[in-house]
Amino acid sequence: MDPIRKGMERWMRRPGRGRSRALLLTLLASVLAGGCGFQEPALQPITREALTRVEIPPIHDRTASMDEMAVDPATQTLYVADQTDPSSQGIDVFDISSPPGRYVKTIRTGATFPNGMVLAADVKRLYTGNDDGTVGVVDLDPASSTYQTMVTSVATGGRLASDLITYDTRDHKVYVANPDDGFLTAIDVRTNRIVGRVDGLGLIAQPRYDSADGMIYVGAVDDNLLFQIDPRTDRVVQRRSFDVPCIPHGIAINPSTNQGIIGCADKDQPVTIAWDFKRFQPIRTFDLAGAGDLVAYEPSTDHFYFAASSYAPAEMAIFSGTPINYLTSVPTSHKSHVVAYDSVHRLIYTYDGRLREAGLWVFPDPTALCDAQLKHCRAS
Repeated sequence: MDPIRKGMERWMRRPGRGRSRALLLTLLASVLAGGCGFQEPALQPITREALTRVEIPPIHDRTASMDEMAVDPATQTLYVADQTDPSSQGIDVFDISSPPGRYVKTIRTGATFPNGMVLAADVKRLYTGNDDGTVGVVDLDPASSTYQTMVTSVATGGRLASDLITYDTRDHKVYVANPDDGFLTAIDVRTNRIVGRVDGLGLIAQPRYDSADGMIYVGAVDDNLLFQIDPRTDRVVQRRSFDVPCIPHGIAINPSTNQGIIGCADKDQPVTIAWDFKRFQPIRTFDLAGAGDLVAYEPSTDHFYFAASSYAPAEMAIFSGTPINYLTSVPTSHKSHVVAYDSVHRLIYTYDGRLREAGLWVFPDPTALCDAQLKHCRAS
């Protein structure tokens, strides 16, 4: 055996992280490609993309603090929860009709700052989970005189903050997590009134509505498990512990397969879990990404995007949707914990949380120019 190959294979058998092994496999394939006729993989474990900044003038030269993002495809508008300071807090609005996008204005949320947000397209509203325990309601009807303003808020009754939020399109209800209070609140978007509550959940993270089965899923952070909740009764139907330390945060689901990604936040053993929601069981785990926060599924690409901001290095990890496999990661920064996808221009948005760098980052989806089998990817 070639001594280079023999040495590499000996090193590969040693215990270590999957990323290191994956990188070495790529190197080994490159070394042997010339002599053995092997083809280079279309995607490398790490894909470096130029990160273009979108400036936010009101908070220029400050250290930004931001949370969830949402794209309104009907108007090509990006909404970002801005928590930077009391003078600027609210929902930053960006026109993304022409890349890389431009800041338009900030929708003020009063004396509180927003955390999570979700679009309810059928009623043309944006709902936000706010730090004072309320849910904000923003009018997104371009024909309305109150377009892009917060028109009302709903008190959840929580002692602490309302956070991440999801929309049940079948029952026309938004579900907002009060993570430290340990409950979910259900609000009917037709009346903006509370119609249900799910108590006793402990410290929870991102709720996610699954249009494939009509259920709500949310992870229990301290208990390392996943809840399945029936929105018709607002009761827990199933719960299951994860087989690995996870600290579940983000959840994203492909409704055509009823499978998805659980974004784990555990930093000691960083992993990402592929989950079968129909069978309510894991499919497999990946140690090529983890220690992150929010996850998004994009139907136009059939890919998942995981903001693995506390991984080493910090990255935006990309997984295929059918079947679920790790594809590649784009280096970002340790505060880039959120993600939004522009399906028109195939661009990925996150935010630049570096010291005195208040802005968004936008970069091309490195998988957008790949063929369906991911065997060939064009450079541009």
